Amino acid sequence: MSVTKGNFRAYAGMAEVVAGPHGSPLAISYYKTALRLAPDMAEWHVNLGVLQSRVGQTADAAASFERALRLRSQDPETENNLGTMLVRLERPAEAIAHYERALALRPDYAFARRNLGLAYAATGDQDAAARELTEAIRLSPNEGQWHYELAVTLLRDNRRSDGIAHLREAV
Repeated sequence: MSVTKGNFRAYAGMAEVVAGPHGSPLAISYYKTALRLAPDMAEWHVNLGVLQSRVGQTADAAASFERALRLRSQDPETENNLGTMLVRLERPAEAIAHYERALALRPDYAFARRNLGLAYAATGDQDAAARELTEAIRLSPNEGQWHYELAVTLLRDNRRSDGIAHLREAV
C-alpha cells in the first residue's frame, strides 16, 4: 500500500475498476479519497456524482455535480445531470435553469431537451412541457419512451387526439 499512499490517480483508477454498471460503495470511497488528495479534478466529481446517483445518494450526487460545475462551468452533460438530481429531489423549478444552461451550450442536446420537458411537466406547465418534449422527439425521433411521455403530457392537458397519436408512436 505504500506505493498508493497519496497517489490520487491510483485511487481514481481503483474507483473506475470496481465501479461496475450500478455503482458501488467501494468505488465511491475511492473517488472520495482521490478527491481529498486532488479536489480540482472536475471529471472525478462528475464520476463520483454518477456513482452516487446509481446507488440512490441523490443529494450527494447533486453536490458532486455542483462541485464539478464550479471547476468546469461549460459542461452540458453535468448541467443535465445536476438537473436530473434536482428533479429527483423534487426541485424541478431549479432543474429547469440547469437544463436551459445545458441547451445554451449544446442546442441539439436531445436528452437535456427531453428532461427540460419533464421538469416543466413536474411544475405543472403542460404547454412548455409539450413544446420541449416535441422538440426532443424532433431531435431524436426513435425514442418510444419520449413519445409516451409526450402523450401523457398531452392527455393531462386534455389534448386527446394528439396524446393518442403519440401513444401509437410509442408502441
